[in-house]
Amino acid sequence: MFVLVATLSAQEKEKPTPPKTDPSKSRRALRFSTDLKNMGRGATSTADRLPTIDKTEAAVVKAVDWLTSEQQEEGYWEGTMSKVANTGLVILCYLSYGVLPEDDTKYGKALSKAVDWLAKQPNEFGSMREGMAVAHWMYNQAIGTLALAELFILTKDEKYKKPLEATVEFLAKAQHPERGGWRYTPRVSRDTKQLDLSVSGYVYCALQSAKEAGINMPNGMLEKANEYIDSLSSGESKGLYG
Repeated sequence: MFVLVATLSAQEKEKPTPPKTDPSKSRRALRFSTDLKNMGRGATSTADRLPTIDKTEAAVVKAVDWLTSEQQEEGYWEGTMSKVANTGLVILCYLSYGVLPEDDTKYGKALSKAVDWLAKQPNEFGSMREGMAVAHWMYNQAIGTLALAELFILTKDEKYKKPLEATVEFLAKAQHPERGGWRYTPRVSRDTKQLDLSVSGYVYCALQSAKEAGINMPNGMLEKANEYIDSLSSGESKGLYG
């Protein structure tokens, strides 16, 4: 009898503790949530080859568990050349799962530590660029700005507003004054002809989120960005970019 009780106790300890906050309740607040209306819980969708919500949920939990286990004590993630970019992307993963910094769960605590770290990264000029590779710097800036913007949208916490405003202002100054796009580094000359669509795309996403968050956009900033992106479109329906 004692052995049976001990075995049951050990099994109970191995069971995951149900979260005190259900992330799925937060997902409807997310602008970038996936539409799951066509997927039935516990059953396959209209096409048998598609996964069920239960299976995809289990896969996401494994991924988020792994991310949580890889967080550094200070709150950031590393693994490539940029702590800011890594941390910003992981924060977006937590948010898209429905986790918020105030959640009383291991995910919520990890996210809270991460956002506190990220909010401290903009310097006095609003720059979040760091790392060894110059080619990555503006990606870092854009991803960090995007994460701060999504945080501010979802939490309405004023502590994210000031660093977000600073990073947006930095992006405004880094924009090419005529062509409207961005490069790996802030523009150093009005004669710069080589801009980068992937960097500009990340920046554009960040600015749209910042705008949604209520941050004032410098005059003409998004209009110039639109013109730059449109200038690179081709094809019969103008849907090809390169």
